[in-house]
This record gives sequence, structure tokens and C-alpha cells, in this order.
Amino acid sequence: MYQKAFRIFKQNPWQQAFLYGNLGSRIGSIALGAGALSLMERISEDMKNAMRAKDKAKTGVLRMLLSEFKYAMTSEQRSSTLEDDQALKVITAYCKKLKKSLDAYPEGEKRAEIAQEISVVESYMGDSVSS
Repeated sequence: MYQKAFRIFKQNPWQQAFLYGNLGSRIGSIALGAGALSLMERISEDMKNAMRAKDKAKTGVLRMLLSEFKYAMTSEQRSSTLEDDQALKVITAYCKKLKKSLDAYPEGEKRAEIAQEISVVESYMGDSVSS
């Protein structure tokens, strides 16, 4: 009986915050009045929204971008996050990979899918889109 109650208490982050005294880190950046989301956080949130909307194409592209971010984090400096300029470099490199694969396919269904992926990736590149 006691173990079950303790397990529930242990899983609730609000109660953990009270227990450990770090309420600010448990509430999150929204309650603390932090500014805009970083590029990596925005892509993560957009992936969650695409999953809720059952948009498989966009979800797949955003998962690949997050995978590229994780690969860059482990290979370069072993950090937990990427700065926006580093994330933009990763996005640009991924977009170049997609454009190379676009040239490899003849006209058809796969080429249209890759073009759609490129448009999703370029939407996160902002003003630095180079055609």
C-alpha cells in the first residue's frame, strides 16, 4: 500500500518540485516568462502538433531533422542542446542532402515526396533560403 502511494507521488512532477524545491525548473520556460522558443524546441513542438494532426509526411521530416540534431550534438561537442546558428547549419546540410536526392530520382511519385520534404525543411530555414 505504501509503495503504491509513494510511486504515484514519485511520478508527479509538481509534487517532486515541492519535495526537491526546484519549482522553476519543473514549471517550464512558459511560466517563467522566457522569450521565444529556440529553433530546436520549435521543431519539436511542431512535430508533436503534426503527430496530433496525423500528418505523416511532416512528422517524418521533422523526426529526421531532430535525428540530425541529435547526431550533431553527439558528434561535435556532446551538449544537450544546439544553439540556433548551429541548428540552422544542420538544417541547411539536411536540405542539401534532400536536393541531391531529388536530382537522383526521375519524374514520379518519389520526386514529389522529396520536393514536399524540401519545402517543409526550407520553412525552418527562414531568410537564409538559397535556391
